[in-house]
Amino acid sequence: MTIGTPLPLRSFFKRFRGFKKVYIIPSKLGFKFVSINFLLLLISLSYANNMALIITFAMFTFLIIQMLDTHKTIQILDLEKATVGSDFEDNALDIRLFFKDETFTRVLQDINITIELQNHNKNSIRIRLKDQEKLGKKSACFTLPNLNRGEYKITSFIFHTNPKIKFFYVWKFERVNSRFFVYPKKLKDENSIKDHYNDKILNHGTDFDRHLQYSKGMPSKRIDWKILARKDQVLLRNFTETQRDSVEVNFEDFHGTKEERIQKITYTLDLLNNHQVKWTLVLPLMTIPAQAGADHFKKCLEALSVYK
Repeated sequence: MTIGTPLPLRSFFKRFRGFKKVYIIPSKLGFKFVSINFLLLLISLSYANNMALIITFAMFTFLIIQMLDTHKTIQILDLEKATVGSDFEDNALDIRLFFKDETFTRVLQDINITIELQNHNKNSIRIRLKDQEKLGKKSACFTLPNLNRGEYKITSFIFHTNPKIKFFYVWKFERVNSRFFVYPKKLKDENSIKDHYNDKILNHGTDFDRHLQYSKGMPSKRIDWKILARKDQVLLRNFTETQRDSVEVNFEDFHGTKEERIQKITYTLDLLNNHQVKWTLVLPLMTIPAQAGADHFKKCLEALSVYK
């Protein structure tokens, strides 16, 4: 027979381990207040002064009330999830926090929020969230400061108090597993567009086939005026639709620094995507086969975001 922790106690400890930890330590002002209170207690006990004991008890009670109030402010914050939409480097990124109930609206103004990020180079970043923009019933929206291109993973949020009387520092961690991308900026490159892609994108779609004899009711905008002036014949230009070919976007075809090349490629891919042209992205040590559409565009942007 094995002797272990009784079942009710094991259930209690298991439930206790599930609680989210709230950390609390006195501030400098709190240490001074406790020291004065302890000194006053010693004096009142030494001289048997009842009035001093009452003041000591009142000060101690006030300290406990402040501690519990500050603790409660953090305790009721219960984060459910956080979302960030991927976007380009020169655009503002919004992060939205979703809470499990509406009680956070009463205490959010007394809370400072720090987000912990990890980029694709495994570097940890801490950012203080400021300038709350939108406050819903169960959500709050903040604007992130400008981040460099890359993949970012949200590891945790730190909620810490900003009380009027700073006797205690109270904070807690909310673990989150969410990721987003910061895409490179778009840098227009007239030369590369003109040399490599202009014929297949901007002047592309129809090819001249033959002339047709004009008859009443046909569109006059297709009349070949050169033929009319030279031979006095009214002929129409007939065109046939051409199938769009895929375009190869190669890192080596662009000029400039590495960042400039990546930004020029990003601009080119955006142009190709808008014209619904298939493309193959060729990077050193990586090739993404020809496709078109939003998913392919997103995949290529993500590859450019983390390119080293």
